Amino acid sequence: MEDRKDDAIQKWHETGNAAIASIDDLVVLDDFVKFMASKPLDSEVRINKLADNSKYLGVGTIERLLDELFYGIWEISDYKTEVVANEITGIMTLRVFHPVAKTWLSRVGVGAVQIRCKKGEPPGLGSKFVNALVADYPHLKAECLKNAAKSLGNIFGRNLNRQEDVKYIETLHDKMDIPVELMDELAVEIEVAVNSQQIKTLYDRQKPEHKRNYQFKAMFMDKIRELKAMGNE
Repeated sequence: MEDRKDDAIQKWHETGNAAIASIDDLVVLDDFVKFMASKPLDSEVRINKLADNSKYLGVGTIERLLDELFYGIWEISDYKTEVVANEITGIMTLRVFHPVAKTWLSRVGVGAVQIRCKKGEPPGLGSKFVNALVADYPHLKAECLKNAAKSLGNIFGRNLNRQEDVKYIETLHDKMDIPVELMDELAVEIEVAVNSQQIKTLYDRQKPEHKRNYQFKAMFMDKIRELKAMGNE
């Protein structure tokens, strides 16, 4: 479903909390997204010496991460291929079930691989090596899957070869100004809270437009984490 809307995320931006009903949900979702925004392990990163030493993750790593992070609840749909001269191009939709937001997310992936042909002959299916597509077709599928998975987060290799690495907090930080007096007042109330229920009650009283500001939400989420670590539920 290529045009599917990610309902939970859409409502999030419209109302400030929406499908994620409580500050507890926000903390869990925030932790999950931060983990998705983390870099892959050095041991998972490969180097393509034939492409200016570009970095990438193997398809086995991608499939393992999909299984681990989404508990195996993911699928590929709308996979289409086309032969163009001596290349095969492909497009597919990767769908994952978000374990926190409880909704399906869709990401489109594209790719292209060369059909291995005999040297000196015009490119095309007539000049390809015998059984070349036995390897080239699965290669294309793997490239499309890797391309789709990248858009889920850095952990899938999204920013491995980019000059600028946009941080998670920068992408979610709303530019709307919140009165300094309000921030200072809330900081004091949050600091003296002795259990997470007090934080939840305080958060519920805030204006929806303020809840769209990531820094604003972070004050509450950080205190929730601190109190839970101390056992003060």
